[in-house]
Amino acid sequence: MDYSFLLLSCTIHKSQYVAEKLRHLDGVNEATPVFGSYDCIVKTDKMTPDDVMQLVVSSNALLMLLVCFFSIPRLR
Repeated sequence: MDYSFLLLSCTIHKSQYVAEKLRHLDGVNEATPVFGSYDCIVKTDKMTPDDVMQLVVSSNALLMLLVCFFSIPRLR
């Protein structure tokens, strides 16, 4: 299964709002506010760059985005 992990930096005090909004989007499996260098981590089905841009546009509280794509091989 292929996944994308999105590490988000949000405007101040908006990480909970962003996580809650993203949880309702198609393709988003998990969205969790965190503390540290990033404000929110999002696990999605594998996204194209266009899908990522659509996600960024849908939230007006994002300041920065780092995308990590993972392909996990299936074990038989």
